[in-house]
Amino acid sequence: MWEPACGHGAITKTLMADHHPVISTDLSSRAKAAAGCYDFLAWTPTTKYDCIVTNPPFKLKRQFVTRPCVRRATKRGAGR
Repeated sequence: MWEPACGHGAITKTLMADHHPVISTDLSSRAKAAAGCYDFLAWTPTTKYDCIVTNPPFKLKRQFVTRPCVRRATKRGAGR
């Protein structure tokens, strides 16, 4: 799983507590849970991930939802 707006890590910690591997990144260098400071809208991790789980900044919600990797993942999961 990729958590691209991890902030202080609430979602990351919950996923990891359930033993899910998580790639945690954030645009802000102040994000305490981030493995790195990366812009979700411009960067894709080289590590494989099955899904994106995040609570994006409200002002960027449309950009997050329309990013090509999100749209591909949504299409793959359709009909489940």
